[in-house]
Amino acid sequence: MIGSASAQNSFSEGNKQESWGNIYSQSKLPACKGEQSQWTNCFGVSKFGYSGEYKDGVRHGNGSYASPSTGQTFIGQFKDGKYNGLGTLYDLNRNIVNSGIWIDGNFSHSASVQQLPKTNTASDKLPRDLEQAKIKLTELQDPTEACLSNLPSQKELQILKGKVVLGYEPPSLEILSNTKKSNQLEKNALLALDRLIDQCKSQGKDWRIRNYPPSLNSIIDSSFFSNYKFLLADLYAGKLTYGDFARKRQELGTEFNIAISSENSRLQKNIEIENSNIQKEQQRIQREQQIKQGELEQQRLYQKQQECRTTNQQIMEAVRALNQAKAQQQAFEQMQAQRRAAEFGTPQGLHNSFAQLGSGIGRALGAVDPLEAQDRLIQQAIQQYKSACER
Repeated sequence: MIGSASAQNSFSEGNKQESWGNIYSQSKLPACKGEQSQWTNCFGVSKFGYSGEYKDGVRHGNGSYASPSTGQTFIGQFKDGKYNGLGTLYDLNRNIVNSGIWIDGNFSHSASVQQLPKTNTASDKLPRDLEQAKIKLTELQDPTEACLSNLPSQKELQILKGKVVLGYEPPSLEILSNTKKSNQLEKNALLALDRLIDQCKSQGKDWRIRNYPPSLNSIIDSSFFSNYKFLLADLYAGKLTYGDFARKRQELGTEFNIAISSENSRLQKNIEIENSNIQKEQQRIQREQQIKQGELEQQRLYQKQQECRTTNQQIMEAVRALNQAKAQQQAFEQMQAQRRAAEFGTPQGLHNSFAQLGSGIGRALGAVDPLEAQDRLIQQAIQQYKSACER
């Protein structure tokens, strides 16, 4: 902005969380949700200074990154978490460090409209034609800034050079000590300056509405543009010297900077509160899921205990029944033995002896004893019970 270098920086920063302008409005991707590691094909704002598009949990697509360690900001294209494609790197004072083509996080070369990137290093949907990419990058910056930066080159304002600061630099000692007031030719130039500033303001109005919250736009309009117009009016009317105008312009820039910083702090606090609320809600949902999972596990364990208890009862009943059958068989065999002893030497005893011999031969040849088969089945059931219920 033309208020002061510091005011210009504050205006450019806008909401600090958005890294010199929210580019969400330029993205066609939906907002990212859930864990950041799961963000893909969406637009998200991380806690580490990045605002932009994501793929597979990393920076990928259009975005901006403000480094908390160096204060530098990169606005442009990313791939696999690194600068890739067309982009501009700014220093802490918003001066351009490098602008052009980047490959794997390193600056490759400056780019003109005639040059094309060697490879399509950005995401698949990014423009391959460099001119389109430059237009895309321009959309990430306030058109008002570009317009205001051209004021020093306007022919109708040349008469004001050395008297009024038209760019972002601080006023010189010569300007601050100027005790002269505007003459008629200079007043015509002041009218032209006011008209050009209004045009620049108008050019970026829609962009700021899309990218800045209403509170910041209100500060920009009232705390800078309107107050700057009042200063121009006083200079035009001869109420201020050029030195007075320069000092009040500096004061205006300082006040604007403080207002922007204060609002940024408030917005940042709101973001932190919102993030905290989101985190608390996620933790609540996670606790509910854990409780539900624990209840399901308890239910499964109870059901297993019931099944094991039922199986144990069935095995015990089968063992009792088998023991009773074995006892009955033993008693029958004893009775048969007593009978054979009483009939020994008679024709009937001889017949029974041959029958007993045939039964013994049958068992020896592999005939299945029903009680032995039942006993094997019970042993198998016991082993299965131990494997399933006694671990």
